[in-house]
Formats: sequence, structure tokens, C-alpha cells
Amino acid sequence: MSMMLSCSLFRHIIQDSDKTALQKGVNALQEWTQEWFLKLNASKCMVMSFGRNVEKSYTYTILENSQIKPLARTDQIKDLGILLDERLSFRHHINYKINKAFSMLGIIKRDFKHLTIQSFTMLYKTW
Repeated sequence: MSMMLSCSLFRHIIQDSDKTALQKGVNALQEWTQEWFLKLNASKCMVMSFGRNVEKSYTYTILENSQIKPLARTDQIKDLGILLDERLSFRHHINYKINKAFSMLGIIKRDFKHLTIQSFTMLYKTW
């Protein structure tokens, strides 16, 4: 049986000691997963920085198969069903939801030719 676990770590980075503290948090999370026999998928671990003028040169690492591997940086991530970008604009999330709604309308229009307003509303809300 496979179990998926999602976790987010956050630290307001003002000085170098904050970067070190965040790396210690990553290390502690990895130790916890090993203690409880959970496998951490390093390829799914990402680093994302929020803000306008954020320094992104620091590399966070994780230990995988006895090798230290750098964590990939991203400028967009999906967390709890919401697409977040580094500027917190939500533009990508809104466009994704609009496209999903139009897709749903297209499916209903294609598969159901003659609908009343009530049956259309019920179909749209259940999908």
C-alpha cells in the first residue's frame, strides 16, 4: 500500500542564518520520514521563494541514496489544489479554473443535446 504525504516548510528569509535554519528544517523532516519508514521522493521536493526581490542563489539540499542532491527551484507550484506563483498573483490559477469550466461546458454541450435549465445546472454542478 502506498501512502502520499504532502508537507510544506516555510521560513521568512532575512539573513543567512534563516537559510541555515530552513535547511535544518529540511534535514529534520528527512530524519522524521526515515524514523517512520516513509520514503521522501526528492524529485518531487521543490524550493519556491515568494516576493519581488528575492535572492534565489542559495541551494537547499536533501540526502538521497547516500548522496547529497540539490532541491529544484520552481516559480509555480500546486498546493492543496491552488496554483501558486512566486508573486502570489493567482493569474495562473484563475486561468486554469476558467479553462476547466469551459471544458466542462463543452463536454455537457457535446454529450447532452436537449437540456432544461434545471438539468443543465444539476449536471454542471455534479461534474
